[in-house]
Amino acid sequence: MTPSSRQAAQTTHVGRPARISRQDIARAALAIGLDKATLTAIAKELGVDHSSLYRHIKSRNDILIAAIDLAVQETDWQLDSDHPDGENWRDFAASIAEACWDLFQLHPGIAKAIRNLEVTPPSMICIFSACCQRLEVFGFSAQEATLIMDSIMDMTNDSSIGWQHMQSKGENGTPVSSSLARSWCEMSQKEVALSPYISVMTDIIKGEPKDWWRQKLDLILDGAERLRKR
Repeated sequence: MTPSSRQAAQTTHVGRPARISRQDIARAALAIGLDKATLTAIAKELGVDHSSLYRHIKSRNDILIAAIDLAVQETDWQLDSDHPDGENWRDFAASIAEACWDLFQLHPGIAKAIRNLEVTPPSMICIFSACCQRLEVFGFSAQEATLIMDSIMDMTNDSSIGWQHMQSKGENGTPVSSSLARSWCEMSQKEVALSPYISVMTDIIKGEPKDWWRQKLDLILDGAERLRKR
């Protein structure tokens, strides 16, 4: 290659947009955090121009859908595990709930994004339906299986959003959990008759999030057991 042709090749290479895919954009959004993943931040993460993203996505909501879809696909839902018919349905349902909780903790902002989307990512529909199908094998009707899975997913989503909010900082820089606990303690002093319940709730706010979530999960599964025995 002559000096002039080498220079021309280098000139052609410089400024050429980096090759990215929809999956690259989704993965970058997850790395940043869906609560912080703006188009500008994603473009910077990928080292491309802002306009390059629109070759693969239509909007920020489209990015959220792609990111959630990818995160759900990469979660181990243990759908291939062996569960003898009629014996370990509860273990199966609990394992799905744990996987859902871990997904929300691994990717801050994903639970809230799911709640606010106008459409459901394809992988979520498939996983949800597959879980319901497995519960049918354990003896539940399609209606009952859907009710159980929807209750588990809704409770886990809402709990995750709430706990992540409490872990954030308030306007004065104080953890939201501290401010909430203080408000309950103050009310306990004003409403002595209600203090036993307020005290329990204060301990919950100060405690380990997953412990209280698991108690809620047990409540749902106890109700599912009644459906199954009926």
